[in-house]
Order: sequence, then C-alpha cells, then structure tokens
Amino acid sequence: MIRLNKSLKLGVATASLQIEGGVLDTNWNDWYNKGMIKDGTNPSRANNHYELYKEDIDLMASMGIECYRMSIEWARLEPALNVFDDEAYEHYIDEINYLKSKGIEVPLTLHHFSNPMWFERLGGFTAKDSSDIFNDFVAYTIKKLGHLVSEYVTVNEPNVYVTSAYFFGEFPPGIKSFEKSRVVFTNLALSH
Repeated sequence: MIRLNKSLKLGVATASLQIEGGVLDTNWNDWYNKGMIKDGTNPSRANNHYELYKEDIDLMASMGIECYRMSIEWARLEPALNVFDDEAYEHYIDEINYLKSKGIEVPLTLHHFSNPMWFERLGGFTAKDSSDIFNDFVAYTIKKLGHLVSEYVTVNEPNVYVTSAYFFGEFPPGIKSFEKSRVVFTNLALSH
C-alpha cells in the first residue's frame, strides 16, 4: 500500500455536465443534438450522478477520498437570465453537506465548459457584458453556498475552454477565430 505524506490529501475531480445527466438547455446538449460530439456521447445520460450522488459519495469515502473538486451546472441553477432555481441549489446544498458528513472537503468549480443556451444566445463569453452576467450568477451562488464552501475554482482550464471552443472549434460553439479567442480570454479574466 502506498502511503501519502500527511500534508497531502487524496482527491478526485469531476465536471457536472460529464457526470450528472439530465436534459438541460446547455451548449453541450445543443452540441449533441447537432451531432457534433464525435463519439456520440449523450450528456443527458452521463452517469446519473445528480440522482445517485449519495452512492457515489459513499464510494469516494470507502476509497479514502479526502477532497472532491466538483462543479455545479450553471444552466440547472439559472435556467433563464436572472431566474434562479432554488430547488437545484438545495440539491447542491444536500450534496455538499453529504460530502462533508463523510469527511470530504469541497473546492467548488463555478464554470466547467458548460454554458446555459440563453447565455450562448447572448453571445456567451464573446459578449461585452458576459463577465457581469457570470458574476451575477457567482454572487447568487456564493450567497446560497458560501456557508458550506470556502475554496473556489472560478473557471476550469480557461486555456482549454478558449482554444477548444473559439480557436480550433472542437467544443461548442465551434468557432475558429483568433480575435474571438482573445475576447473570450479577456472576458474570462474579467470574470475571474
């Protein structure tokens, strides 16, 4: 058995869209519906973690996981501009509380490649006011979850998101533009 230095913690990380499942109005569900996911993977199925989170957390605890960097699904929490779903927030509160009851710390990722389609229709992170819109979501989220979480990842791998979505065009919205890539990098930095 390998023993970690006592100052290190064993951790895992996920992206909400990749594990939760559910038919949501996201850029990735839209990308799937357009036939753009190369292997045909359907994000609405995923691993059904949204429903099975207690079983998944029990498994993490049995493995000795001490830290779980999870993300939350923006489209689930804010299904329309400035319309927040408190029931969805309650679900994440229950999930975080369950993690904590198992001794698992939670750094929370606020954006992990997935955008609500209403945000995409406004221009996504190419829009001039995108950082203001995102920060309104973040402010509401901190108000709802801040008593449970003290560590945050604002944007997961912004370099991967921008180059894949706006330079190579392999992630939604599938744009190939150096100029738009620059704008998105700038707006993500402002968001952070």
